[in-house]
Amino acid sequence: MVKVKTFFLNSQNWRHIERLDDVINHFISENGIEVIDIKYNTASCGDNNLGLYASAMLIYKEKEQ
Repeated sequence: MVKVKTFFLNSQNWRHIERLDDVINHFISENGIEVIDIKYNTASCGDNNLGLYASAMLIYKEKEQ
């Protein structure tokens, strides 16, 4: 069965995107899943682009036991 999981990061420091990568990699390794695809998106907001919003949708299959 194909499933999806969405990950979201709201930060004022673009370097924190690495944390999002770490969270996704941890989810993959902890759940022993087969990754089908990852859709990644970033957006900024505010007058000076103060907020950074990064998200990723992981599309995966659970490995059969």
